[in-house]
Amino acid sequence: MMISKEKMASLPGIVLPEIEFLVEPTRVERGQSVVLRWHVKEAEEATLFISTILPKNPEHINWLKIKELGEKIELKNSLELTVEETTAFYLVAQSQRGLSGAKAVVEVAEKEPEREAIIWQPQEQFLDRMEDRSGIEWIEETVQPTPSEIAAQIELALRMAERWFGGTTPPIIKISVTPNVIFADEAAIVSWSVSNAQSVMTSMSYGCTFLVADSTKTSGNRLDGGGWGSGSSPWGTTMSGSWKMEPKYWLRQGSVEEYVYARNAIGKVAGASARVDVLSIPQFKGACTPKRKDDIRQAFKTIARKLRNGCIYNNAALDAKVAAFKDGRLNRQDFSYRLLLELQNIGIDTFNCKDVADNVWGGGHWADYTNEIVLDWSPKHTPYLEYVILHELTHKCGFNSDLLKYYSKASIENQAHLVSGACFP
Repeated sequence: MMISKEKMASLPGIVLPEIEFLVEPTRVERGQSVVLRWHVKEAEEATLFISTILPKNPEHINWLKIKELGEKIELKNSLELTVEETTAFYLVAQSQRGLSGAKAVVEVAEKEPEREAIIWQPQEQFLDRMEDRSGIEWIEETVQPTPSEIAAQIELALRMAERWFGGTTPPIIKISVTPNVIFADEAAIVSWSVSNAQSVMTSMSYGCTFLVADSTKTSGNRLDGGGWGSGSSPWGTTMSGSWKMEPKYWLRQGSVEEYVYARNAIGKVAGASARVDVLSIPQFKGACTPKRKDDIRQAFKTIARKLRNGCIYNNAALDAKVAAFKDGRLNRQDFSYRLLLELQNIGIDTFNCKDVADNVWGGGHWADYTNEIVLDWSPKHTPYLEYVILHELTHKCGFNSDLLKYYSKASIENQAHLVSGACFP
């Protein structure tokens, strides 16, 4: 489950630039004029890039590169120019929160050439053999193929492609990232293979949202910005291979998406992607031995995989079972997004490991207005870490004292158990 750019922009504190971009007309004849009008809001600067090459090729828009190539423009203006061939116009707006982009294409239609009649006149030596030598001429017209003849030519071309270029099917792409959830101090391996293709393009995109401690919120956290970026992957354009994504490539916690695009000899294209979630480094205190720290980190990864696979997001049955969802106090899908953000920003939390005298239970708890989660180890029992940590994050993300005006403390606790049990029964 990927946090979309649209979803990121809807979260409080995340304001991306807004672009109004209009190009008229979008289809002209060679040498005619078009008018560009734009108005950019919530941005510090804007650039315009014009290309006659990109519209002719399969395109994955690298907005950061487009911004570098473009010319700076005013945030609100218009421009009139003539076009000689099909042209793409890219407008990129940037603020401290990130980038937004808009694209428009003007197609240039070629004029139909005027066909001149071909006049053939017999040579003088043949004219004396004709009974009437006056007004002799023949007009030859170009014969256009019929629709059935065109279809036959296309079928022949496809058969030739099948024989010479490996068929008419698009390229076949396989890509994976292992592991698909890591911490910012760890590495992952991207592996890919492409068949039935002649060219390969690669790119990557990066998205993040920051949380910071805030005692004015019951959860203890508030949104503090974020952003999106994109660029070329450093592993090149070979048909197959692997690349080690080391910590030096992580700008911060967030989600990284790797893309592969391929094209074969007859113009068929295909694309595929794989995602890795990067978690920030948690803080520890108390009786957190190296073994316990490692177990807790592994629990975070397991929880992240469960959430990105939709254990809450796709579980519509929770809307009927959990009162806060049923009554509209909390939204199940927004809540699932918030849990993923908490995991990516787990570095602002402290996990306090405690040895307790209880011989029958190992558990945990979290107090409102804090960023500390206590994990209890009894002499005989280790906490069910995945369930306990998710349960405490569930409280932190909404099932807390904010709901006391609607439900009892026992009801809130039971609802949190229902949600946690949907991922770890």
